[in-house]
Amino acid sequence: MGVHATQIERQGGEVSRNRLDEEAAKRNADLIREKPEQVLTLITGEKSVFDRHDIARTLHRYINDDAQTFQNAFAKVMASPALVELQPERMDAATGEIERARYSTREMVGIESGMVQAAERLHQAQSHGVDRRHVERAMSRQDNAIRSSVISDTVGKVERGEIDAGERDRRISEARLSDEQRAAIEHITGPERISAVVGYAGAGKSTMLAAAREAWEAQGYQVHGAALSGKAAEGLEESSGIQSRTLASWEYHWKSSVDGRSSRDQLGSRDVFVIDEAGMVGSRQLAGFVREVERSDAKIVLVGDHEQLQAIGAGAPFRAIAEQIGHAELSEIRRQNEPWQREASVAFATHRTGEGLAAYRDNGNIH
Repeated sequence: MGVHATQIERQGGEVSRNRLDEEAAKRNADLIREKPEQVLTLITGEKSVFDRHDIARTLHRYINDDAQTFQNAFAKVMASPALVELQPERMDAATGEIERARYSTREMVGIESGMVQAAERLHQAQSHGVDRRHVERAMSRQDNAIRSSVISDTVGKVERGEIDAGERDRRISEARLSDEQRAAIEHITGPERISAVVGYAGAGKSTMLAAAREAWEAQGYQVHGAALSGKAAEGLEESSGIQSRTLASWEYHWKSSVDGRSSRDQLGSRDVFVIDEAGMVGSRQLAGFVREVERSDAKIVLVGDHEQLQAIGAGAPFRAIAEQIGHAELSEIRRQNEPWQREASVAFATHRTGEGLAAYRDNGNIH
């Protein structure tokens, strides 16, 4: 539709997007009436683990005009050999509530299992280390940059009476990479061909990546960045200096090369590939990137926050990989100076929204 529809309109034709949408929906409905188990493909495009209600809800979008037809289709889906029961229905001993049975599909189980196995193979590989001297120099440059930024920021605040000289001196003396950031930099610049960092928003992941980029480049590696959305990719590039674009863009260029068109974007043994907001990437997509990195002898670094939003696509692959291979942790909030703001940031990041809002209200920031 999109571009092609616009072209037709420019040529004087009329395009009814509503009609096209209706026709597509009818084709989907006809297909699902014929093969109800096709709804499993639709469900696993959103989540890899689901229950009977998810199946019924998705099926009802397409078969909602006859109760018996719906029941027959539902029974056929539940009997499908593609369906796998991961957990039977059970009672929670603590609450007495019934927990629904949980399902997945053979395809998704295979994708996620294969991805974790590939991650373990990459973790065992020892080919992408960085000389300790490069790492130390990169961290020292970041310390100096942080200190200069704090000095510049506090000069004006002292002049305006927002802080006193003692507070200024304290902030300047503490202006450096945190111990957590240093440990994370050392972790991801290690020799393993895969590594992961888990951290809260505002915990200094971008600063950590900027130092790691300097160390990798000093070692002769080329560093590439990617994220699910264009905005996130831009943010990664601006904050860390890692040239970045969307995951979809990388996939398109790799496919172009496979189709016979030249591409300068193929990874190799001297490349490091960083995926930011990795917790937002679905199983199918992340598995594809892990396969590509393994095939090309490159290194992949996954950075994200498993306490934030679940993956837009199916599953929680970032969490699964991080648990399998281990990860560096960034839990100290660096973005705010005030202790109460740091505590509020942690509350927001761990879904305790009420506590976070209360902290801002108590400090006069909500009116």
